[in-house]
Amino acid sequence: MAFLFSETAQPGTATFWCILQCWRHYINNYFCRLVQNTFEDLEDSGCIKMNEDSVEPIMLGSIASQYYLSYMTVSMFGSNIGPDTSLEVFLHILSGASEYDELPVRHNEENYNEALSQRVRHAVDKHRLDDPHVKTNLLFQAHFSQLELPISDYVTDLKSVLDQSIRIIQAMIDICANSGWLSSSITCMHLLQMVMQGLWFDQDSALRMLPCMNDDLMGLLRKRGISSVQQLLDIPKATLQTMIGNFPVSRLYQLKDEAWWLVLGNTSTSELYAIKRVSFTDRLNTHMELPSSTTTVQGMKLIVVSDCYIGFEQEHSVEGLVHLRNRNQ
Repeated sequence: MAFLFSETAQPGTATFWCILQCWRHYINNYFCRLVQNTFEDLEDSGCIKMNEDSVEPIMLGSIASQYYLSYMTVSMFGSNIGPDTSLEVFLHILSGASEYDELPVRHNEENYNEALSQRVRHAVDKHRLDDPHVKTNLLFQAHFSQLELPISDYVTDLKSVLDQSIRIIQAMIDICANSGWLSSSITCMHLLQMVMQGLWFDQDSALRMLPCMNDDLMGLLRKRGISSVQQLLDIPKATLQTMIGNFPVSRLYQLKDEAWWLVLGNTSTSELYAIKRVSFTDRLNTHMELPSSTTTVQGMKLIVVSDCYIGFEQEHSVEGLVHLRNRNQ
């Protein structure tokens, strides 16, 4: 087109100016249509609200912008996540994110996927084994179950899947929290813990998080009545060193600064009132604001959830904390 333009119209001629004006008209129309179609797609996906003379972002759009996600991803989340979404459904939703559209499914890898699908905990669509999202689901489940991957390419693919997953899950948590869904928010936090630890939240012992843990050491600890990390920490250091000193380190985890969610909610009604993500080393003073419509703290709980450690969740009655504070004043 540029060649045709240069051949048919020389600068300074009437033909040149006529074509230039036509080009400006067509280019202007093209960009106007592009902008209008983009705004309509974003509005249909629930990311923005358009008025006559303004465009405003709404919850899904703000979350997509914050976590650099496709508008199609957050739109899909908004359509599929509910107040009591299960862990299995969250895994399928996570695997369906647009950010995994380009995960490679190489020649004959559907055969590897079929074999892997027979070893994982949750079923996948056997008719779509060449789909990148089905492969993503299988890689997540293999990670949680610590399965050996069939070829080295799958190790590289798993790293790519995990690297993307942190911000995607954090966006899912924000959607749940903004919707006031306590149960789904907590379940999604558990999913992030699973990604960080390579374990199933509802199936594996939290002791499996320890790098030196294996079946033999697990058996030794069970004989001593130890089934949680807290019980392990209560053992004198010298005794603990004697117990684990002969066991080699079998797993290494990526270093990460730990953080915690402070969640205010009612576990009976599954309502979430407020959420805050914090980091600290020893002590922390912070505050959380309750909705103006809240008239009582009866039944309200403060739930402390780690963003990486399994089994460290704590629940405290807000009513009890208020009584304790008043008594100490």
